[in-house]
Amino acid sequence: MEFQNAEINFADLPKFEAVKLQPISRKYGWVVVFNWFVFSIIFLAALLLFNIFKPNFFGVYFKYVLLVSVLFLIINYVIGYFGFFKRKFALRTHDIIYQHGLIKSTTIIIPYNRIQHVNLEEGWLSRVLYIKTIALFTAGQENGDVKIHGLDKKLSEKINQHILLKMKSGSDKPERLETPQNISYES
Repeated sequence: MEFQNAEINFADLPKFEAVKLQPISRKYGWVVVFNWFVFSIIFLAALLLFNIFKPNFFGVYFKYVLLVSVLFLIINYVIGYFGFFKRKFALRTHDIIYQHGLIKSTTIIIPYNRIQHVNLEEGWLSRVLYIKTIALFTAGQENGDVKIHGLDKKLSEKINQHILLKMKSGSDKPERLETPQNISYES
């Protein structure tokens, strides 16, 4: 048998761009704003305390340092706010697609057969807002594990069960999604 290495026509490759991605829950925007607010308070308080205990460090330039810090925080908020609208996902027969990032857009496609473990996570604010994060632990993931933040609680439980069924069966046939019964969640 002779070795063959045929060229692949790029037009025949599947296009993930054609998939309609679903946005995450709008309630996750409150988590983004809250995290930004807490970070800003801590950052500005640390800067002010540093200036109180070491007043000669910045000297007359402290007002400029403070101005640059506030501008940095505002830019950070704007990026976080608009980046929130770029977080989208989709489930397909063979994989999960997750897209995020405002300045650097990242699209991650995770085949079900690469997923080794799945977790549902929620913080105290997420618990109040009834949203969760799905953490996917994969085999061979170059940048570590993938977390899809800001999913509605019921939807995240259905997705979690769907992934667990795919992992258990190793099959690519669609399963019926039901509410999971005996699954423990991390808080």
